[in-house]
Amino acid sequence: MGLLAAVLALQSVDGPTWLDTGGWAVVSSVGGEANLTIDGNNASYWEPDPVRLVSARATGSFYLELDLQEHYQLDRLSLTIPALSGGSTDISFQLWILQYGMTTADGVIWTDARTFFISREQRSWTWEFRGFRATGRYWRLVMPLDRQSGSQAAVAEVQFRGQVVVAQQMSMLELPQSLVSRLDDISSLQFINLKSTVETNQ
Repeated sequence: MGLLAAVLALQSVDGPTWLDTGGWAVVSSVGGEANLTIDGNNASYWEPDPVRLVSARATGSFYLELDLQEHYQLDRLSLTIPALSGGSTDISFQLWILQYGMTTADGVIWTDARTFFISREQRSWTWEFRGFRATGRYWRLVMPLDRQSGSQAAVAEVQFRGQVVVAQQMSMLELPQSLVSRLDDISSLQFINLKSTVETNQ
């Protein structure tokens, strides 16, 4: 015995890809059918309840919150705004804040991953945003009410690119001397099972 080894977060060997939204959960702080933002259908969309949207002005913002069910490291966001009558888009919220949440004893603590801007002069329905990399199970899109312009707040689809985190913890293991010489030969995928190997060899 004598060597201490740290088990760090391990990520999928497949690399980042656009994620399947099946099994995710999404809620909105201002009501509406938030699940329509992850149904894979650009023709359906979420919009807030008008009464709750008015009451949200007391806090200065509202949000869509997503539970991805597992921890993911994400590096890209795709956001689809629905087309309105006549084929145009009327973007009510130009400034968006993407946040990720870490669970603590006091609840979920939110940290900004990126702030991004949608120009009303852009005629695309879908925008792709890069320039961030963060890990979390809980994510949300915050929309500040002071940046509202237009007549409709609506989102058709939210999509993320990233990779699942296999282990999201850190622990210290005291290894028997017989395993020390083998460390260079242990791959990252084998390393996740190292604890059970240690217990077997003790």
